[in-house]
Amino acid sequence: MLRCSEPAACKVDSLRPSMDVIPDEPLVIAGLLGLALLGILILNLAERDSGDAD
Repeated sequence: MLRCSEPAACKVDSLRPSMDVIPDEPLVIAGLLGLALLGILILNLAERDSGDAD
């Protein structure tokens, strides 16, 4: 088992990405896709309502 008594072991551990950052990106992408789909749905409903008036 490696301990941080050696400087090389401490540097290797500090280069690893933290696991707290990774799950945020898919949530942001899913949120943006959801907003885009919601916008498309609203535009389609608005277009459908304006087409029935004629």
